[in-house]
Amino acid sequence: MAFHMEVQLTAIKVGDQRVPLESGKLVIDATYEGCVDGSRYDGVFKGNLRLAWSAQVPEPDNTTIQIMVTAEGAMSTARQEPPKK
Repeated sequence: MAFHMEVQLTAIKVGDQRVPLESGKLVIDATYEGCVDGSRYDGVFKGNLRLAWSAQVPEPDNTTIQIMVTAEGAMSTARQEPPKK
């Protein structure tokens, strides 16, 4: 099975303030290889995550700070059926 999800991000919270994003996107791609009907425990899950956003954050002195964030991550986990006794 393969999963793909894209989410458009529209704002972040900075303290008590909601700050609109100039751009923002979260992308998750994941795969699962293994039993899906519950009859076996074996399986391998792999996933990748990408996040990118930018915003102009207003400061109390009427200036703004440009913030740009990019992040990527990957994970993998495998489950194996316990041996039969």
